[in-house]
Amino acid sequence: PNFEFQWFFLPNLIGMLSFMLGLVVTGLSIAREREAGTFDQLLVSPATPTEIALAKLIPGCVVGLAHGTIFLLVSVFGFGVPFTGSVVLLYVAIFIFSLAAGGIGLMISSLSSTQQQAFLGAFTVGVPCILLSGAVTPVINIIFQSDVVEEEVAEKLADLFHSGRTFYYTGGKVGKEAQEPPHFIRYKEVEWKDLE
Repeated sequence: PNFEFQWFFLPNLIGMLSFMLGLVVTGLSIAREREAGTFDQLLVSPATPTEIALAKLIPGCVVGLAHGTIFLLVSVFGFGVPFTGSVVLLYVAIFIFSLAAGGIGLMISSLSSTQQQAFLGAFTVGVPCILLSGAVTPVINIIFQSDVVEEEVAEKLADLFHSGRTFYYTGGKVGKEAQEPPHFIRYKEVEWKDLE
């Protein structure tokens, strides 16, 4: 393997941008309404609480999709990272991932009374999720105090980003059809002794 950094990191950035934008945009939306005093007006409107939550959730997903599209184009045309997967499956995955991140953002926003608290809460949750996912650093090199944290949290996040790269490179194929490029390896499978 030739360890091309761009081929590993740029597809991960699509997921990281969607994740952080989903957290921040939805996290700030309800906190802003609460600060301005208009959230009570929303609650007495004819809209149901589900419709209000969806109205706050969908814009974050749309922003995540827009930024994912921009970064996909920059990755392919600007940096030459080949995209061989299915565009439809990639967008479905980004949308579902943005919905999940937006749900976390709504939870953070419900616990915050100001926009500043929501912003800090989004970064307090988002940054450890990204750092423990294996998207930036190899999971095997992160020192954990508990095997439960390593196996249950970090491995799930690493698999999530690995799934994103699978959509990027193979179009979501499974089994023997889902062959990644031959130079591509998962960071968590590499140990320092292998690099020497």
